[in-house]
Amino acid sequence: MRVAVSLLALATALAAQPAFAEDALESTAVDEVIVTAQRREQSLVEVPISVTAIDAERLDQLHIESLPDMAAFTPGFFAVGQPARTPHLVIRGISTDVPEVTAEPRVSVFQDGVSFSRKQASVFELFDLERIEVLRGPQSTLFGRNALIGAVNVVQNKPDTGGLDALADVEVGSFGLIRADAMVNAPLADGVALRLAGRVKHQDGYVENLLGGADFEGTESEAFRAGLRLEPATGWTADLIVNHARDSFTGTPTKSLVFYPADPLTGERLGGLQPGGGVALAPNPGHDGGSRLGGERVLTSATALVEGELGPNWTFNSVTGWVELETDEVSDLDGTALTIATSGDDTTGEQFSQEFRFTYDSGGRLGGSFGASYFREDQRRDVPISFDERLLLALLTGVLDRSNPQLQAQSYYTNRTLVAAQLQGVAASYGTALPFAQAFSIAGNMTAGHEESYARTSLAEAVDAFGELTFQATDRLELQAGLRFSSEDKTSGYLSTAADRSILAGFLAAMSQPQPIRGAFLGLLAVPGAATIPAGPTYPLPMLGLFTQSTATAAGDRRTLEDDGLSWRLTARYALGEDASLFATYARGRRPGVLSVSTPTAPGGPSTFTELSAETVDSLEAGYRVVADDLQFTVSAYGYSYRHFQTQIQVGTQFIDTDAGEATAYGLEAEGRWSPREDVEVFGAYAFTHARFGTGIYDGNRFRLTPDHALTVGARFTRAGMGGEFSLTPIYSWRSRIYFDDTNGDPALLSGVFLAPPPFPASQGSMGLLGLRAAWERDDGRLAVQLRGDNLTDERYLRDGGGDALYIGLPTTLTGPPRTVGVSLSIRY
Repeated sequence: MRVAVSLLALATALAAQPAFAEDALESTAVDEVIVTAQRREQSLVEVPISVTAIDAERLDQLHIESLPDMAAFTPGFFAVGQPARTPHLVIRGISTDVPEVTAEPRVSVFQDGVSFSRKQASVFELFDLERIEVLRGPQSTLFGRNALIGAVNVVQNKPDTGGLDALADVEVGSFGLIRADAMVNAPLADGVALRLAGRVKHQDGYVENLLGGADFEGTESEAFRAGLRLEPATGWTADLIVNHARDSFTGTPTKSLVFYPADPLTGERLGGLQPGGGVALAPNPGHDGGSRLGGERVLTSATALVEGELGPNWTFNSVTGWVELETDEVSDLDGTALTIATSGDDTTGEQFSQEFRFTYDSGGRLGGSFGASYFREDQRRDVPISFDERLLLALLTGVLDRSNPQLQAQSYYTNRTLVAAQLQGVAASYGTALPFAQAFSIAGNMTAGHEESYARTSLAEAVDAFGELTFQATDRLELQAGLRFSSEDKTSGYLSTAADRSILAGFLAAMSQPQPIRGAFLGLLAVPGAATIPAGPTYPLPMLGLFTQSTATAAGDRRTLEDDGLSWRLTARYALGEDASLFATYARGRRPGVLSVSTPTAPGGPSTFTELSAETVDSLEAGYRVVADDLQFTVSAYGYSYRHFQTQIQVGTQFIDTDAGEATAYGLEAEGRWSPREDVEVFGAYAFTHARFGTGIYDGNRFRLTPDHALTVGARFTRAGMGGEFSLTPIYSWRSRIYFDDTNGDPALLSGVFLAPPPFPASQGSMGLLGLRAAWERDDGRLAVQLRGDNLTDERYLRDGGGDALYIGLPTTLTGPPRTVGVSLSIRY
């Protein structure tokens, strides 16, 4: 707290200082960004909430091309970059990384007022932008659904009717990086303009594929945008913006913490266990018809924006959005070249939204806005999972020895005689003498590619009504009050299927039965073709699944939940002068209730639906902001209380939503930019975040992916030369320890797993990354060259630990990107 008081005193003193003496170098004004954090254009100093806004020029200077890049300069915002389908965004400890379509995100991502908050859609290529805003604290009143603890607002450049403009930007760099951006803006007629922009990008993977072929984490991206602007009358504009993007990636490099990378044909060791080393991965050959590792995402959207003046005091805004999403990914869960377990993730969805807003500004004491919105979303997520039952048996019996990291050839573990001997051993441990001939027959029925699949569906419709009143109590004191009512109907569904009967599941089920049922089960499992024989009177063995059981019908089970609720906020801003203000906010954020749904307990049985109460968060925040000619600085302190925290626990292959009880957090955030002279600027951001569960199964645990401390510092030095300006910008970002999931690595919190995992790294210790930007830009802005470097010290760190294969006792890790460099050339007409 002393640090905050000192920073506040320094900022106030600097804001009150007179101009530098004439014989000193003049200070350079820090460009102020106009923001729409409160859904209207305002100067940053007028906004009574914590918001970080970076405009197009600054985005280019700092080489911000993704939300993880943006997070480094935003206190309280943390983002982990993974393939396009699976980003992790965290604001003040609350994450949006739940992939299931039956649950709602907590952190909203908006593009020109349209929600892209689904995890699979929330990260996209950032190019040709006007600015990015990150709002912290509950924003449900302003932004509606999913803005429980914050919102990211991406504002795209709109067509300009003022003249012709064009840009080309090309970058090459490490790991075969080739990126090309292009933009052209052209007036078509009086009050009509067209803007086309696009990006294509290729980069090879940075994790070596030890079995040959493309390295992992490689990406191919294509993103295109077309915008049409009409200015039909004075004070009115209409924009139509269409985006289409396709991303493909070579696969997620899950690295086993248990077994060395090895050749599956010979068992030859190919690498070590150290994070950051190469991996040897292979999908199950029978998975989903023979799919390769890796995936693809297609994201298409159309946005219509209408804004106009209804009179001297009234304005009207309409935001219409349509978004379509398709993803398809295949991952090696176990992190080895043995075909133990392979998972897929296929998500499809379509959403439509419409918002109308009327704003009143009397120019006096009263102002405000009110409106209504409609939202409809239809989503489905399919998860096929394939197993080699013989390898799972080897794990269960210890033949696949987790205490010895050296693997044998896969043929060793799948040898039918060895498999039969393991079956005999398991039966003996249950007091059953299993004849070898019968064990040999059962072993022959075990499949190399047993596949089970489950899907969750969600159809949601929501109608909101909202309003906000602004009252200028005095010349210096402004008060605001906002309220939003939301009414939602959601139909959640679950269906699951098995391509065949799991012989391993049948064998383990038999062991739990008394004699003579056990013997009858074993006899049925030994019948040739037992995996595919339909269940019936002549073969009374259910179509058992190993980790999920089939629903009674192909349509699955559905249930509807109705949910209504209120969110609100109260704010006060006291102007200390034209350049500085104090602000305070009390807000309630709300995340709708959900129906948690899971697999039937027996084949053909009903799915299990559990209603979870709506999450609510009550947040109190106070801060100080100064926006002067040579200084921008904001410091704020907050605290919030969370009720009915909806988290996930792992049961078998599935993640089940559950109510983890209460949670609390408090913190301090500070950020600023200062230009003490014309050729120097220093900037930084700091966040202290103390976020802990207060009750329930995670009592006392830290929130996932949330460091207690995070700091970014940097400076920008400029010098004129060669008809332009040279700049040098070093940046250092540091954070304290983070945990990868809410269990904080406690094995007692892993319930229902097939095989308990050994100890594994559940966190990444404190670490820092050094970056550098060096550029030259011609005075007229028509030509620029930039050299950038990231992670220049080549820090090796974990991006994730544990992984989805914990349920079969095989923890894995994912590493962050190593050192990368690039050089770009930009030409503008």
